[in-house]
Amino acid sequence: MYLIFIMELQKKSDCNFKSAGKLLDYQLYASSVHCSYYSCFQAVVAFYLDKSKRDYSEVQKEISDTKRKVHTYYIDKVCGIHISQSANINKHKESKTLRDLYKNLKELRVEADYHNVDMSESEAKKAFENCGQLIKKLNSLV
Repeated sequence: MYLIFIMELQKKSDCNFKSAGKLLDYQLYASSVHCSYYSCFQAVVAFYLDKSKRDYSEVQKEISDTKRKVHTYYIDKVCGIHISQSANINKHKESKTLRDLYKNLKELRVEADYHNVDMSESEAKKAFENCGQLIKKLNSLV
């Protein structure tokens, strides 16, 4: 069950990434940003659950009990795992890059989803590129 859940999250992440690219092609920029963000969020959650060997419902309960923000919780945990694996300064830089990419994507997604503004092509492309970079970095982590 545990591995199936992670595989489903990865599948959703892939689907959202592909959708973000197609939505860019159709000039649906806000929707593309939305899909780019959720592709990364799902990839981050899958990565954390896989590396921590924790059950999703257990983690959700912890988040609820501590009143943490779900989306911030997972990127904090992923960056914490990455840093704790090595004292190497490059690991700290990589974790900061992961966090910065994620933060930028989240800011664009909030703007796209909740503000009465049109997203530009360049913002949507930036979100899509940042998503690709973040997922590539996650996949390269040991």
